[in-house]
Amino acid sequence: MAGITVNEGLEYLGNIFYKGATQEDLTLGLFVNASGTLDEASEWADITQPSGSGYAEISLTQGNFVVGTDGTITYPQQTWNATADWSPGDVYGYYIRNNAGTPVLVHIQYRDDGVFTMLNGRVYTVDLSIDTS
Repeated sequence: MAGITVNEGLEYLGNIFYKGATQEDLTLGLFVNASGTLDEASEWADITQPSGSGYAEISLTQGNFVVGTDGTITYPQQTWNATADWSPGDVYGYYIRNNAGTPVLVHIQYRDDGVFTMLNGRVYTVDLSIDTS
């Protein structure tokens, strides 16, 4: 999972790793912010989500992350199925945020191949697995 772990996400992770703060569950979602409009300084308030039939954020289950001794981290692929055209329908990438009362943006990932338009019948898939070896 390449991308940008944003400043507020680094602070959130630092509080967990170094201060023993409780980790909230994480949520995965899609954003429609055009390429280059989100960066390290972005915050949760900067995210614009699509709307449409078939879109909702997905809760990530901590127990489904598998950390291998070979430098891999795997997680089941997550998908959204558009059952109508989305508005706005141009998806530029995905985000991960925490589930706190006031959410904190942790990570963003722009698509490597540009925009993906979610029209009726299209499927968007996110693979969170990484290989650190």
